[in-house]
Amino acid sequence: MSDAPAADGAPEPVDRIDVLIGLAVATVAVAFQWPIHDRWLALQDEGYILAIADDLSRGKVLYRDVTSDAPFPGAFYLLSWWFQLTGPSIESSRILAVGGFALYTSAIYRISRELLSRRWCSGVVVALLCYRVWAFPHWHIYSYSLVSALFVTIAVALGCEYRRTRGIPYLVLAGLCAGIGIMSKQNYGLAVTGALGLALLIFPWLDPKRPPGFLRTLVPGATVGISTLFVIVPVFAWLASQGALADMYEQTWVFPFTLMSQLTFTELPDPWPLFEQDANLRAEIGSYFPAILATLWWYPCPGCFVSDMSRGPLWQNTAFWDVALKLTYWAPLVAYFSAGALWGAGIVRARQRGDDPDESERRLLMLAFAGGFLIAFNKPRDWVHLMMVYPPCLALGAVLLRDLMRVLPRPARLATGGVATAGVIGTLALSILLMVDLRRRVDWPLEMPRGGVYADPQNGPILDEAVQWVGPSAAPPKPVPSWPVQPMISFLAGRTTAGGYHVIWPSQSGSRDARIINDFEEQQISRVIYSISQFAHLGSFQENAPDLYDYLVANFEVDRVFSKEPNGPIVLGLRRESRIDPGIALKDQLDDPPRGAAWQSWPFEEVLTHPVGTDLRVPVVVPADRPDLAFAYGVNADRWLGLKGGPFTFRVEVAADGAMAPRVLMEEILDPAVDVGDRGWRDARLDLKSFAGRPVVLTFSVHSERPEPLPNSAVGWRAPAFVAP
Repeated sequence: MSDAPAADGAPEPVDRIDVLIGLAVATVAVAFQWPIHDRWLALQDEGYILAIADDLSRGKVLYRDVTSDAPFPGAFYLLSWWFQLTGPSIESSRILAVGGFALYTSAIYRISRELLSRRWCSGVVVALLCYRVWAFPHWHIYSYSLVSALFVTIAVALGCEYRRTRGIPYLVLAGLCAGIGIMSKQNYGLAVTGALGLALLIFPWLDPKRPPGFLRTLVPGATVGISTLFVIVPVFAWLASQGALADMYEQTWVFPFTLMSQLTFTELPDPWPLFEQDANLRAEIGSYFPAILATLWWYPCPGCFVSDMSRGPLWQNTAFWDVALKLTYWAPLVAYFSAGALWGAGIVRARQRGDDPDESERRLLMLAFAGGFLIAFNKPRDWVHLMMVYPPCLALGAVLLRDLMRVLPRPARLATGGVATAGVIGTLALSILLMVDLRRRVDWPLEMPRGGVYADPQNGPILDEAVQWVGPSAAPPKPVPSWPVQPMISFLAGRTTAGGYHVIWPSQSGSRDARIINDFEEQQISRVIYSISQFAHLGSFQENAPDLYDYLVANFEVDRVFSKEPNGPIVLGLRRESRIDPGIALKDQLDDPPRGAAWQSWPFEEVLTHPVGTDLRVPVVVPADRPDLAFAYGVNADRWLGLKGGPFTFRVEVAADGAMAPRVLMEEILDPAVDVGDRGWRDARLDLKSFAGRPVVLTFSVHSERPEPLPNSAVGWRAPAFVAP
């Protein structure tokens, strides 16, 4: 921001005016967020924490009764208590998110006032409001990251008050807030708290006129540390009393490190080549690209200010995005280490000159604030996690810019200030356009009691139908799991999960599948929501939970397919199989699969499959008392998205042993890649009474009009069996 009239940009003393400004900042932050606070929802991340908090409201104990993979318990219990006050809903949780960001913005305003004038801090606040949009989905939804970042930031702001007044009560409050931050998300909490404690430890050594002294050195940091224990120790003691401590260790310590050792996570993009298109960055653009742009403008967005960016000349023909993303990712590190080098040298010189340590303490606190968050920037280093560590570096960057303008001649100072001001204003304008398009595009109201927000037109109808299919919750509600990573559906339906697992992904407890299956049997769980749309980097449900998958295949069948568009989300409604007469399975009549065929487990049946374009000849004897052939036919649900080939012509023929001409019993066409109505199994029942007791040859064939290569597991015949008429 330009500050030409006050070239040095020196901060005014912090006083009551700043308290009023802080309240005004919070009010403006609430007003800024409100138009979009109820737009969009996250089926996984948001649904995960809401569903767990809902379980805690039912009296379950975290870690022991319901699994939380990685985070400490603070944010879950905070939301659970909030739900008990307001009732569980997405809208209710969003109010907490709005209030949390408002307090966060005010706290950063206070921290920035250590080194910046009110005018410069107003620029930081505007940048933070823009950041709120670009940090999507973090700060848009309630999350443990939000809670932890909020409380450790408040702790640093209280540390600033201690620096100003030397009041020990501020450190006690800072320690309590830091304790909540640690118990909400351990990496942010421990890193920022540790950095704050280190800064307080160094404070006495900055004053050359007074010896540090043992107590003067240790008391401030020890006060913060001991105060954190007043939060941490009771939490651990309570979990121990509930028999949850061993499970907590497994889920918050063993699981995260096991997962990190087994999966490949996004790293910072390579800085070179800087000024040309980078194939490696573009191969992982889904991780690096701003989530709000990917959600709204990357693909066609009818009626939006910007649309179909992936096909635009800026992406296709230039290196604009390659350069912009690399600069964005590396800017916090460049700013921090630049400030560390410059300010560190200045702090040393100030002590050698015998200067008052006030300015050095201010800069040290800012370095601790930004450094703590950067230390906590663990893998994956993608866009959403980058955004959580960005705001402290925005404030630090504003100080660096102010310091640069102090030494520039007036024309250069005015030009630099003008460019910075134009950048902030331009970003604000672009952010507002994104907010307008978010309201315009995300317009499907979720009117169920636990909704209160708007979904996008692709997911909204599916959520409505899936929740309606689950049915109204009974008393007590019977579990209806939503797997592998869509717990929001169970939350909206007012149902819990099975075995305490709301998500199924790699490296969870080895007893997980057995625990879940036991819960299915004890409670006779009869319905499951299953999403075909999954994350490739996490592996498939079949790979991650083979025993559970086999159990579902053996006991459940697809009752409903929720799919509205060829390339949109796909959700299955599963119910327990209830066949009265299973008949004589064709598989039991064969010693081995027919040549060129295989029996495979698909979602969620055992299927006879063979390559498209081949004829499968099966010699059998038609049972005299069960002469009808019943089966279902279709395309593997795991292949519906991105399916090559089709339409598929399914044909069944029969020929009596020795007969020359087969008889066509069935011929049907399916094209699930184009027609969502063809997704799912089609039932068939063929009359073979005229062949009862006689040997015949059944010919199963599937042919495609589009000859693209297909895997052998693309098409198949479900549970063929001879049944009574």
